[in-house]
Amino acid sequence: MTTLITRRTLIATGTAMTLISALPSPVSAAGAGTPTIAAFGGGRLDNSLARKLVKEAKRGGNRAVIVSFGASDPVRDGRADARWLASLGMCKTSIVGVDKAGRDLFLDADLIWFTGGYQKRHVLSLGGITGAVAALRAAHKAGAVIAGGSAGAAVMSKVMISGGKFPQVYTRAGFGLWPQVIVDQHVVARHREWRLQKAIAANPHLIGVGIDERAGVLYQNGEMTVYGRSRVILVRSVNGKIQETRLRRGSKVVL
Repeated sequence: MTTLITRRTLIATGTAMTLISALPSPVSAAGAGTPTIAAFGGGRLDNSLARKLVKEAKRGGNRAVIVSFGASDPVRDGRADARWLASLGMCKTSIVGVDKAGRDLFLDADLIWFTGGYQKRHVLSLGGITGAVAALRAAHKAGAVIAGGSAGAAVMSKVMISGGKFPQVYTRAGFGLWPQVIVDQHVVARHREWRLQKAIAANPHLIGVGIDERAGVLYQNGEMTVYGRSRVILVRSVNGKIQETRLRRGSKVVL
């Protein structure tokens, strides 16, 4: 007998550095079959990646949920992003904390979008809503596309960069939606390469994904694809040394 499990059912219940130019060998296919993640590095969003993530989300429906706690003005910025997603075809949009609490909105979400701003504020505010983070993770596991720009990309990590000034980088727990990587944003534009290098040196079992402004990545079935006009920097620790790979549009890496 086959049991149908719906999305609603699931939810209810100081290191040496070596620069390399070639792509690193795939680490594993452990991410195969995982739901879709899209992360933008900040600045003007790449339209081709935006259209791709909406296309993936609309395989399930056209309901988008916006999380805007991290924004300087959560209501204004949440509504602006709701209009943007609606223009791309996500006809039903809701903002967490404005329309309903997070748990209820995540229940039927096809796309969950995190605005830019401050990643720590995203994590603390959503974490303060009973059951919201568990519902977010269950929605993603059930197939909802997770996407975000700038701070909204950083929150996807399990080990999240929350700030810092050279030479000190600060991390805290993120939502763990993309647990094997540490995402950082505005990396080239704001000279943040060192933050990922430090974070990966302290967490050598993880992979750093540094996304510059006007760049983004799509992660599906264990493979990351680079979009946009700028670069994505892949950072990993190999035998105690930091290896850095610079990727451009169209590059694909198995993570």
